[in-house]
Amino acid sequence: ARALIFSSYAEGFGIPMIEALTLGCPLVALDTQVAREVAGDAGLFFSDFAGFAGHVVRLDTDEGHAAAVRDIAGFSWPTWDELTVPLLDRLAGLPG
Repeated sequence: ARALIFSSYAEGFGIPMIEALTLGCPLVALDTQVAREVAGDAGLFFSDFAGFAGHVVRLDTDEGHAAAVRDIAGFSWPTWDELTVPLLDRLAGLPG
């Protein structure tokens, strides 16, 4: 895929965005609080059709796509173990 286009107004969390970015697929997302929180600097955000079209046109070129892939190379999302072990320790009252 050249990119994931994620234009939902009412997405609860954005797991498709995490999946795409984790796999090295550029993300073109509607500029919402959830999308910004999940994708951070790795997303290509738009708030109108002109912004959306600009991202799509740029990703349609090999250079634009390669640049977008480079921009998301550092994206990471915490693993289950990274999140749950500290949470369970805190719930159990263990020092963190």
